[in-house]
Amino acid sequence: MATQLVVHWLALIAFTALAGGLLVPLIVMQSAPAQPLAEAVAAARQRWLTGWLIAGAVASGLAWLAAPARLEDARASWLLGTRLALLSAIAFAVWRDKQTGAWIVVPALALLLTQSLLSRSAALPDWIPHTLNDWFHMTLTALWLGGVALLAFVLIPAVAHRPALLGSFSYVVDRFSALAMFCVLGLGISGIIQAGAFVRDLSDLVETDYGRALAAKLIVSVALVGFGALHQQVIAPRLRLWQLKAGRAGAESAARRFRLSLYAEVATSLLLLLFVGAMKSSR
Repeated sequence: MATQLVVHWLALIAFTALAGGLLVPLIVMQSAPAQPLAEAVAAARQRWLTGWLIAGAVASGLAWLAAPARLEDARASWLLGTRLALLSAIAFAVWRDKQTGAWIVVPALALLLTQSLLSRSAALPDWIPHTLNDWFHMTLTALWLGGVALLAFVLIPAVAHRPALLGSFSYVVDRFSALAMFCVLGLGISGIIQAGAFVRDLSDLVETDYGRALAAKLIVSVALVGFGALHQQVIAPRLRLWQLKAGRAGAESAARRFRLSLYAEVATSLLLLLFVGAMKSSR
């Protein structure tokens, strides 16, 4: 149980960070105002993606070792093999710098689909709608939490060293805030549908492993929504004000304050994914 939880957790972290790092820039960094920042972080983003590609491959390998009985399950074996093939395709696209359009979107979404096809939802009698809902839920999670990690570890370090990028960064934060709000709404709806398939009574929230993990996940989700509100209502407006302050010191101060808040949100995200992993590994 503990080993499966660790494997699920590592896979969730790797695929969330990887998919978010691939898809979020396509949504929030393609416009002209964001191009200076996109160009400045291109090399750092490639290193970020490479690291999570390796982590994803390790997690996939551990899935085989942690649950050797799955080798007897043709569908699970096929999905794990497909996952490794998708990671290879993404690695090729990243290496060839083809990180736009179908080159990235299709394999990134397909990678998340393999996770959903190995989830509890895929074991239900009416598994197709529940698996599609889980996939939608996974995709929104990757866009939101993976995007936050990208902001914290790739974008902000560049802004801290290049004050001229603060205006471009402020524009990206505004766009990402709108994306995050959409993700939160979608996660709320899909989460209710997902929980309804496994929690038939409120007592299940305290009497079953899945229910307890779900209850903990909901509590942490509220904290994450609080971070999102802080960034949208407080940090983003201040970024626009800090943008007017010329000089390196002002930009470094702005980036440092935002970075600390994002680090706290990333730490909370890791806790959330731990509870998601507990839900997936529970009986």
